[in-house]
Amino acid sequence: MARQTNLQINNRLSPQSNELIDRTQTIYFRFNGKEYAAHPGDTIASALAANGVSVLARSFKYHRPRGLMDFGHAMNALVQIGNEPSVNVWTRRVEEGMEVQPVNAWPSL
Repeated sequence: MARQTNLQINNRLSPQSNELIDRTQTIYFRFNGKEYAAHPGDTIASALAANGVSVLARSFKYHRPRGLMDFGHAMNALVQIGNEPSVNVWTRRVEEGMEVQPVNAWPSL
């Protein structure tokens, strides 16, 4: 039986010269309880964007949706991986079986 994932490969940019992403292999990770596919070399941000995930967190005061388009300069780009808090999605590479949780998602994403 084929593995059910949320991968939307059409959301990816075309391959670039010297990129670190190995598009010949697929790995799987979980974000906010859902399984997604990624390629070795993907950061959490690039894998989520490729899968069509646009909301990472909520604003502190009004709980408005906050997404990936802060280019690594805002607190919205922080997640928790296992017991490790405040991990930046722009710099951390996805690993097989990684469990990623948003840190500010009340009431939900």
